[in-house]
Amino acid sequence: MLSQLQTAFEHLEQKKNILFQDLEKLENEQLGFHLVADSWSVLQVVEHIFLVEKSTVHTISKNPIERKMQKNLRELIGSAIGWLVFRFGLKVKTPSKDFEPQGNIPLSDLQQQWEETRTTLTGILETITEEKRDFTIFRHPISGPLDANETLLLLTQHYDHHLRQIKRIRQSEKFS
Repeated sequence: MLSQLQTAFEHLEQKKNILFQDLEKLENEQLGFHLVADSWSVLQVVEHIFLVEKSTVHTISKNPIERKMQKNLRELIGSAIGWLVFRFGLKVKTPSKDFEPQGNIPLSDLQQQWEETRTTLTGILETITEEKRDFTIFRHPISGPLDANETLLLLTQHYDHHLRQIKRIRQSEKFS
C-alpha cells in the first residue's frame, strides 16, 4: 500500500480500535442510552458510522477506478459545506435512510462486520499504484469525485464528527 494511504488508513483503524476498547467497558444500558427520545444512542451512532463506511467500501468495490475528473461548481461548494459541517460539528440530517441506525446490532457483531469491511478496504487500497494515486475511487453525492486519500480523509472526518456526538452523550448527567 502506498505510504500516504497506509498512514491515513492506520490513523482511521487506530481510531476505531480505541473506540471499541472504550465502548467494551460500557453496560448495555449505557450503549442504549438516549439523551432525548428521538436522539441516537451511543450504539446507534457507532452503527451509523459503520453503515456509512460499509456503503462507501461497497461502492468502491463495485466501481472501477477511473481518471480523476474536475469537480464542478456544485461539488466544490458541497465539499466546502461538508468541511464546515465536520469542522464545526454542525447537526445535519442523515442523507439516506440506508444510513439510519436501528440500534439492535450487538457491539460485538458491529465490530466483526467492521473488521470484514476494513479487510475489503485494505484490499482495495493495496491495488492503488503510484500511477493511480490521484484517480477517482469514490464519487460522493455532494462532494463529487474523490481519490483514495480524499476518501479516507472523508471517512476520518465523518468518524471524528460522530465521536464528538458520542462524547456529548457520555458527558450527560443522566448517562451513568
